[in-house]
Amino acid sequence: MWPTLYTEHDLSPLPSQSPDARRPEHPALLEQWLAAASPEALRQQLAQALRNLGFDWMSLASIAWRDGSPIATRLLCSHAHASWTAAYFGEGRAPADPRLPRALASTLPLVWSVDRPEAWLDAALATPDQLRLPGLLEAAGIGSGLVMQVCTAGRPDERSLVSLSARRRGSEWIDEHVLGRALVFARCLHELCTVHRAVAPASDAACTRSDAQRGALASPMRREILHHLAQGRSNKQIAYRLQLSADTVKYHLRELRRHFNVRNRIELLNSHRLGEAGSRP
Repeated sequence: MWPTLYTEHDLSPLPSQSPDARRPEHPALLEQWLAAASPEALRQQLAQALRNLGFDWMSLASIAWRDGSPIATRLLCSHAHASWTAAYFGEGRAPADPRLPRALASTLPLVWSVDRPEAWLDAALATPDQLRLPGLLEAAGIGSGLVMQVCTAGRPDERSLVSLSARRRGSEWIDEHVLGRALVFARCLHELCTVHRAVAPASDAACTRSDAQRGALASPMRREILHHLAQGRSNKQIAYRLQLSADTVKYHLRELRRHFNVRNRIELLNSHRLGEAGSRP
């Protein structure tokens, strides 16, 4: 089951959080993010903070419990591993991930590595899907990471998970210093997206973006996908030419349709062309 995906472009300031209302005890990192001049500036600041920690990817997931299992209902995906995210939700890997309930059952971050799956995966009790997870992570180029639950003061009913992952194998590099900084990062990120910002409805978010801004949302990979789409190629043909999985292509097209606020491939191409034209001097 796919969660609702959003990026910094979908976040709007909450009415009650004006600059004059900010509390003086905000961490410097959060203050920096709150002062970002634009969604793109905020995205760049989050990306830089992530790199400073030594991680390559991250996500913030809102969690709900259904039939006794944790389910991601909303996901900040702009810094996530694109192909892993597509397979994780598109191929149903999320319910088989033992890291989620382990992280939610503890107040401490769960440190994991594909080199030592026994530290976070009980082989004697694991299902076949769970036993495949370390190999799938390794195949995606993901070697280690952290998963931690975060909450907002005064909102104990909110359950969220911040996931940080890296190409680097092994967990020795995630020492107390990295853990401490990661906790500050996670708490600031969660407070930013729950206390100071809210995900705008799709229609509102679309209305606040210019055509040029919409065109700028396409990454080099997504521009390549749009190029092949304009040639009339199918998802399977695009995946073959770009050496991607079909699920990854489907994920990127879904995100592009959401960002451009369109319903189908023809509307996507038309909106992208308008954005490209509007961005030229």
